[in-house]
Amino acid sequence: MAARLLALPFILASAILLWLAFERSEDYAWGLAITLPVLAVIYILSNEINWWWYQKHPPDLPSKVRAMLAMQHAWYQNLPLDLKARFRHRVALMMQATDFIPRIPLEEVPPDLKALSVAGAVQLTLGLEEWLMPPYEHVVIYTHPFPSPQYPDRLHISEIEDEDGTLLFSAPHLVKGFMEPHRYFHIGLYEWSRAWRRTHPKVQFPDLVPHFSEKLEKISGVPSSRLLEYMGLPEVDWLSVAIVWYFTFPDSFAAELPQMAQAFANIFQCRNFVGLSLNQSIGHP
Repeated sequence: MAARLLALPFILASAILLWLAFERSEDYAWGLAITLPVLAVIYILSNEINWWWYQKHPPDLPSKVRAMLAMQHAWYQNLPLDLKARFRHRVALMMQATDFIPRIPLEEVPPDLKALSVAGAVQLTLGLEEWLMPPYEHVVIYTHPFPSPQYPDRLHISEIEDEDGTLLFSAPHLVKGFMEPHRYFHIGLYEWSRAWRRTHPKVQFPDLVPHFSEKLEKISGVPSSRLLEYMGLPEVDWLSVAIVWYFTFPDSFAAELPQMAQAFANIFQCRNFVGLSLNQSIGHP
């Protein structure tokens, strides 16, 4: 949008100069030597120009998405006003920065689903100044569990592809995990935490303690076997599972794995908002 507005006067000037060159004198054509290179530069830098504009003038979320957050999402409802605004603006910005790819029968990804597909990334990094995760800028949305080149014989509900920076989600499971994280595993937060770890390889996470999966079961009430069955995969990234449970059951997590909880709080700078989900009831995927 900003790049188009910036280009508009040069487009008009080029058109006028071209008309004058044909109707009055060829001398006017020299002006095109200025306007056309400027238009070329604007075109090449359009993404950067638009992003600079959006950062200076953050867009807000569509009204449908704002209403959904305000009425149905306990974690967002209990954020202080400044963090609510930061969350909304970052989700809107990330929607602008992400390429959303629908899979049949979807013809396009609706705005509310776009917002939910990047909300896990924003929740994870809400306390950080640097929060984008290039090259993970593509999201593929299915309407059901799906096979993939990595797992051609398994229907699963989420995946991350490092080669082309793509996250893949089954929309129904994505929505349930975002809206009811105490009942359904939050695959959006899970996959974006994996992307964040890949883009920050120098960040030191704590080692997994003995009987780690058993401790995660105690925190969440979800048996490891049940989680694997829900995900549709032979294995999962247990450190990112821990990150999801930390954001979902912060009190239980801190009681069972205090050192890891402290590490997560320091890494993601989330101490002042991670415990706002309130409901500590144990659920199942």
